[in-house]
Amino acid sequence: MPKSETKRSRPIHEVKAGMVKAAIWANDTTRGTRYSVTIARLYKADGEWKTTQSFNPRDLADVVRASVLAELWLQEQHREAAA
Repeated sequence: MPKSETKRSRPIHEVKAGMVKAAIWANDTTRGTRYSVTIARLYKADGEWKTTQSFNPRDLADVVRASVLAELWLQEQHREAAA
């Protein structure tokens, strides 16, 4: 399948704190689903929303908040799977 026709993978969940977004990804393995988290800062340039993995000092509290929200969501998924 040509690259332009391939489906782009999407995170299974996203949380946001200020302009910082944490995206949670599910990776199916032979040992079950493993999760990973990517964190990015949103900004607008030339009228378009973009992301960067570079953070200003004032963004760091939002990085922490987004990380905690992602962790809480993952813990809830783990509790639901164990029930």
